[in-house]
Amino acid sequence: MKKIISSVLLAASLNFAVEVGVLAPFNAYNPCPSGYIIDMFIYLDTEDTRNNTRILPGGDGNPPAIAINNKKNLRMHFCRVDSRDLRPVPYDYVVFRLDEECPSGAIKFRRHHDTEDKNNENGCSANIAPSVVNKNADLEFCFVPATPGATADFPLSGRGGVFANFKNATTIANSTLHVDDEDNDNEDSYEWYETNDYDIRTRIKRIVEEVDEKNNGHKDTRYHVSWRMASLAKSAAAEAPVVAGNVAADKPVAAELKGFDHSSVSFELKSAGNAKITIANLNGAEWRRGREGF
Repeated sequence: MKKIISSVLLAASLNFAVEVGVLAPFNAYNPCPSGYIIDMFIYLDTEDTRNNTRILPGGDGNPPAIAINNKKNLRMHFCRVDSRDLRPVPYDYVVFRLDEECPSGAIKFRRHHDTEDKNNENGCSANIAPSVVNKNADLEFCFVPATPGATADFPLSGRGGVFANFKNATTIANSTLHVDDEDNDNEDSYEWYETNDYDIRTRIKRIVEEVDEKNNGHKDTRYHVSWRMASLAKSAAAEAPVVAGNVAADKPVAAELKGFDHSSVSFELKSAGNAKITIANLNGAEWRRGREGF
């Protein structure tokens, strides 16, 4: 079964997607690299007295998108990505919500941070909606359930980070961020929206965890973070694109692209069904309308 899609229609179709935020791939003050879109940040002025915001020992160090200053306040950087670029993986993970809804199959929730009450210095970039950061912070997320049988070891084809409690891949680094919110009259909480399933809530709390570290009724938050490290070998499973089972993928891609022009894209399916087409430049960056380098 052969299908031909006009490049005009193909380009238009690529614009219809939910966007989400992933942790920036490089250090906390660098913009997003090619393949990502917008660099966003959230700054949380956590607790002034006995502030214990930190990366917990026992992990793989400090995630590149997270910075803790000398006052132990927190800065997190995110990059905006097309949700269709996320790969199915066999474990749960969480991304930052940037649209009204989450990707299909994902579940939205909110974490409310009750931050420092006195001389609060919370801040953010202008483009983090629907999250709101003022004297406190309401951070909006999407929980992406595990895909049974998925073979990729990370949701992103390149570097970057997600919130996940996954510790089994040699290509992935893991750490836990402890956020010490306000001690007095703390009102940290979750907003579950339509999420009534106890099992789903429990799985979310394994990734975005509420803890009482000091055993005094004061609620803090722990984010479990997974990210790809440049120094770790990248497995074929992590880098290979997710290919639908009914796509004829047994021929070399380069051979199929001979004669490619700007008017149409031709591909063949073994049976009726849907297909995802990704266009990339020589450096591997995926094409979207308005993106440079193509």
